[in-house]
Amino acid sequence: MIQTDQENKSSSNEVTLEDMVAKAKSYYNFLKRNRLKILLVGILCAAIGIGVAFIKKPKYIARITFGLHDEPTMGGGLSSLASQLNLLGGSNKGVYSGFNLLPFLTSRLMIQKTLLTEAEFQNGKKELLINYYLKKNKYYEKWDDEPLLHNLRYTATGKNSRLQDSVIGELYKTFKTKNLMIDRLDKKSTIIYMQFIDTDELFAKNFIEALAANATDFYIRSKTKKSADNLRRLQNQADSMRRVLDNALAGAASSTDAVPNANPLRQTLRVSAQKRMVDVEANKAALIEVNKSLQLAKITLNQDTPLIDFLDMPILPLEEVKLGKITGGILGFIAGIMLSVAYLTARKIFSMI
Repeated sequence: MIQTDQENKSSSNEVTLEDMVAKAKSYYNFLKRNRLKILLVGILCAAIGIGVAFIKKPKYIARITFGLHDEPTMGGGLSSLASQLNLLGGSNKGVYSGFNLLPFLTSRLMIQKTLLTEAEFQNGKKELLINYYLKKNKYYEKWDDEPLLHNLRYTATGKNSRLQDSVIGELYKTFKTKNLMIDRLDKKSTIIYMQFIDTDELFAKNFIEALAANATDFYIRSKTKKSADNLRRLQNQADSMRRVLDNALAGAASSTDAVPNANPLRQTLRVSAQKRMVDVEANKAALIEVNKSLQLAKITLNQDTPLIDFLDMPILPLEEVKLGKITGGILGFIAGIMLSVAYLTARKIFSMI
């Protein structure tokens, strides 16, 4: 008897194909009865989508593509000699070389430096990018009730206050997550792709160009700092030794002029001039060696300087991304249908509980 009851319960809990078909027909009939409501919601959302397409500002895409070649190429002659003497910077790749360049391009240092860069806008007027951006996006109007923010202005050379740094920090977060995209064309490529999207065409173009210029300039100076410092030191040393040699030559000439017709039998009269000539020869030999080192240093600097080829630059008019009226209407209609069906279904389920 107990076994029979259990079998009846299990059979009652089973869902047959007929039950599924019946429920599907019931749900279909339910949607059919409410089709007018669903259609009206879809039309309403389509109208909203068209309105959004009218109101929403278009966005502009500024792109820059450049190739980075930072591997030194070793030549012959002085280049080989410099390599043997460990004077070339070929192994001095530094933290900015290779794949580490990508996070550097999106760092706060570069974004802040770019925002504080002056660029040319309408009618040839030059203005800091950050001041233009805040004014164009009506931040100052939003800050009417905040005197400190409303009067906030930036200068290229001035030291930023805590408040100014906080505003830059917020812009940095926004740009990095929503506006700026930097990547390689593929994993093994040395070609870097930079893109900035904004509703202001001129700002998008000026910002991405300033970012590329600041980043490449900083990268080159970082890669060549050691070589450039060494070159300046050797150049100063060569200039100093040149002055010493000139003084020695002048001293030798003066000693010779002091005894123009020295008696050949009196060698002591020629000692001073001979000492001066020894100084001249010594200084001359030293200058020759310094000049050799100077030439090697120039080769080192050339070897350490990365080659950057800009393959693609933003040209006005920029590519425009805008929600079309037809697209907005279709998307709005589909969204309205889905939302209305979901709402009616949820209400039906809750009414059955």
